[in-house]
Amino acid sequence: MKHNASLLGFTKPKRRKTIPIKDVLLELSKFKEIKMFVYPTVPDIIVSSVITSKLLSRDIRVAVKAKPLITMDDIKNEVVLTLGLPLNESTVRTLNKYAKGGYLIGLCDYKLKTREKELPFLKCINHETPLAIIVWQMLKETYDYLDYMLTLSSIIAHNFFRYPKLMSEEIFLNECVSKDILDKVKGLRIAGANHKPIVEVLTYSLIPFLFGITGSYVEAEKFLRDHGIHDLRTKLIEHDPVKIKEIVKDLLNIINKVKENAWKIEDLIGDTYGLKKKVSETISDSLELSLVLDIIVETYGMEKSVFMKEHFSPLIKIYEPEYFATIRKLSRTVDVLVKEGLKEMEVENRVLKILHLERPDTAPYYVLESILVTSGLIEKDDLIAIECGKELLIPYSSIRRVFGEQLLRVLEKFIEKAYEKKVYGLTFKSIKNIIECLRAL
Repeated sequence: MKHNASLLGFTKPKRRKTIPIKDVLLELSKFKEIKMFVYPTVPDIIVSSVITSKLLSRDIRVAVKAKPLITMDDIKNEVVLTLGLPLNESTVRTLNKYAKGGYLIGLCDYKLKTREKELPFLKCINHETPLAIIVWQMLKETYDYLDYMLTLSSIIAHNFFRYPKLMSEEIFLNECVSKDILDKVKGLRIAGANHKPIVEVLTYSLIPFLFGITGSYVEAEKFLRDHGIHDLRTKLIEHDPVKIKEIVKDLLNIINKVKENAWKIEDLIGDTYGLKKKVSETISDSLELSLVLDIIVETYGMEKSVFMKEHFSPLIKIYEPEYFATIRKLSRTVDVLVKEGLKEMEVENRVLKILHLERPDTAPYYVLESILVTSGLIEKDDLIAIECGKELLIPYSSIRRVFGEQLLRVLEKFIEKAYEKKVYGLTFKSIKNIIECLRAL
């Protein structure tokens, strides 16, 4: 079956023709199957479910691969859709030579970015802008309620489970409010704060991480009683402003235990976004939903989670209890990391921090990385490696966070030295291999 080369062919047109992805999806509906590649990090997996659902609704079979790079063998004679992968001119040449056609959304290197206007099948993003924003901008005319929920959760996950600050992200949030999907209320910017008893909010706060309180109902209760709150079922907003101000001030001191000013007052108090329609009995706001969807991705599996929209309610019901159990595990993990410290070394002006985890296979890596970044245990440009027995694992999310638009070149160097490519990252036999990679950059 022939396809519309002006839309899907990897060719250089005489002039720029902007192609909304919804039109590409229409063209793709002429095919029986496409191959979709998604960068293996939680935010991209969550929002990819929006596109997957729309392809399936057109009776297109979708073969999904969560991997950081594509090769000739991946795309030969395939119709290809990439989401969030690093791209360069070589990638385009390979696709032009071997693939039937497709559409590319990814992190372009500098040279390819300068050619974006010439290539109607290409949409470049930068590593600061969530993939979810691009998907929403291209597809919003077709959005339904769950599309908004998944996009919202992906944006929040991209921001390490904090409310976003980019103008495009705020426009999206305002659209959700105008469509009666979200409630916008001034309040405490911790998951569940406007809807749950304050003792539960403090006990289950992962981001911000409340050192000495998170994961411990006893310590949360003690903190509140020390502040004169004896009815633990009350919500924070039900108390007088003086009491709230006192509690927020002391919470900031606890949150900033590791790094001064890791969180400022405006990070903790401001606009919050509750769900107008609960997705479960206990999930009532956007921060909490995003965290639960992370646990689904990291527990259920990345490639299976690309289809999460099709099984949204059952998955929430199954994995919601796992979320609350994970909080206790992570609180113990972080407490140990604070007590023992992180190994640190500097290579070519790049800081590498090494985490030792007792049971690395049970840790949700992306939530843990988000806690480390937002608490100040690592800086935003620090690379992390996780000790997994005799091996070290560098999560793909960490590589992208640190290297941004250099991602493709960096991944190629790391893969050369890696012992094994796993679902969540690259494993290395020794720290020496990682140092060699960093020096080669």
